[in-house]
Amino acid sequence: MFNRARKKVNINRQTGAKGEEFAVTYLKNKGFKIKERNFRTRWGEIDIIAQKGEHTHFVEVKTRTTNDYGHPLESLPFYRVERLKKMALWYATRFKLTENRLHLSLLGISWGPQDPKVFFVEDIIS
Repeated sequence: MFNRARKKVNINRQTGAKGEEFAVTYLKNKGFKIKERNFRTRWGEIDIIAQKGEHTHFVEVKTRTTNDYGHPLESLPFYRVERLKKMALWYATRFKLTENRLHLSLLGISWGPQDPKVFFVEDIIS
């Protein structure tokens, strides 16, 4: 019983890591410069911090292999958005980015048997 649960956690982590790698490549191809990956704060982790001009994007990456538990863009609950806001403001203050435009972004990846489909929402709270 515990081995099955442990395997599922490992598979989920592998899927997440694969999705983040794909997201970094996608963002670079769109002209973003990756500033940080898996940046940890006391409130949690920011998957990707990317810069494009004067815009700083705090990107949450959600990867799904099936839609059994919903679409990747549906998988960011309100409390995670609030935490992401807090982490983004802390980061911007700490690294003096307050003159930049800050964006909370969501990059969803549907990874099925075909090529992955990417859904990028550049500003989830505007």
